[in-house]
Amino acid sequence: MFIFADDFVSFLEVTANIDKLNNAYVENADYIAPELGVEADGLSLGDISALTANITLPTQGTTDPTVSIVWKSSHPAIISETGVVTRTDYYPFNVTLTATLSKSGQKVTKTFAANVLAKEGTAYAGDLLVKYDFSTVSNDSVVTDAAEKHFSGVLKNGAKVVTMGTTTPFKVLSLGDSIGYFDMGLEIGKVMYHQTNYTIGAYYRIDNEYTGLASPGNFLWSIANTNSANTVSTGYMFACLKDQSISITPKYWDTAQGNQGLGYANPALQGNWHHFGYTQNGTVGTIYIDGVPLATGEVTNTPANTLVKEGLIGTLYNWLGRSCYASDAYLRKTLVSDFRVYSKALTEAEIQTTVLNVNGTINLLEAAYAEGLNAVNDISTSGFKVIASKGRIKITGATEADKVSLFDIAGRQLKVTNASEISVNRGVYIVKVNNYVTKVVVE
Repeated sequence: MFIFADDFVSFLEVTANIDKLNNAYVENADYIAPELGVEADGLSLGDISALTANITLPTQGTTDPTVSIVWKSSHPAIISETGVVTRTDYYPFNVTLTATLSKSGQKVTKTFAANVLAKEGTAYAGDLLVKYDFSTVSNDSVVTDAAEKHFSGVLKNGAKVVTMGTTTPFKVLSLGDSIGYFDMGLEIGKVMYHQTNYTIGAYYRIDNEYTGLASPGNFLWSIANTNSANTVSTGYMFACLKDQSISITPKYWDTAQGNQGLGYANPALQGNWHHFGYTQNGTVGTIYIDGVPLATGEVTNTPANTLVKEGLIGTLYNWLGRSCYASDAYLRKTLVSDFRVYSKALTEAEIQTTVLNVNGTINLLEAAYAEGLNAVNDISTSGFKVIASKGRIKITGATEADKVSLFDIAGRQLKVTNASEISVNRGVYIVKVNNYVTKVVVE
């Protein structure tokens, strides 16, 4: 190959220029062409703190049109990368817009914090956000929550709603003995993304026959961005009955990954109804068991500052009875009642009496459980008679083939040796003969 003199000179000049550029880069790798800096400094979107309509996102420089501008949105479903604004329900939504300005292979970025207002008429009127009390079920699988927005959840894998008791009946979630769980739906995830001070809790009854409570998993609730937290670390919050604990993390279980937890460090009691609740008030987290604060500590992670992830507008996997770790045990042989979320930290008095009335509700649940599940009937419709006298309960019409059970008002089963005449202390009792029940008062 032959290089002519003029070409050789040009080749040397190019080589020299490249050397100069490389030397300059070593001396100042952050050098940016002045026109890029001018365009970045002048780039403005105006007031975007309360957006209700589409916005204009410039695609080229103002003073130098050869500068190209490409936009990226942290939540394209709220503000697209062309400026289309879609308002969500319930709460305003914060979105980060990032502009990348480019020219001649050089780039600079500039970010803007935008806030999109919620749709008119969708904000909550009160503090109660979600209340799945299982009182409204359609098509044997869809449950409507009793709070003001009436979210819908779906019974999964054999989970079902059963009726408990007759005197004061309750409809409760039965998780079954396999992989049953309740999917609370996507709307609760959109609500949880905005919570800072809040209360979350539910009643539960784990059967004495359940032997798997010590296994990893056994979550009462799980609110997560992933259904496979062991491989996808995008954040979750849960309540675990294995050790009566809560966890909230931007990634997964490791504290090095930002996980924060709080626990009572004892397994949940079995064989009776209980309530597990958690409140967040500022940086103070508190676990309430049966209305009593039994664990408290500093928790700075909240759903609003921990769970929100780019591209998502709410947690996707919101479950009762199932873990967000695919290999974990499902919560089994368990009944669940009255799952609630409030947008404030309830006080101890509100939990114990004025709002939740935990102890009173537990007593009602115990009495209803003693009366039986589903196919129970008032004993007056049977051939049996229950007669209460001082210190005695007498049952007539029952034979050795009939199953007679006796419960006190707290739901504790009492031993019956002679159904025709049972000695008891003064109090209120539930008598069950086969599938017939009645309440009696003994003086």
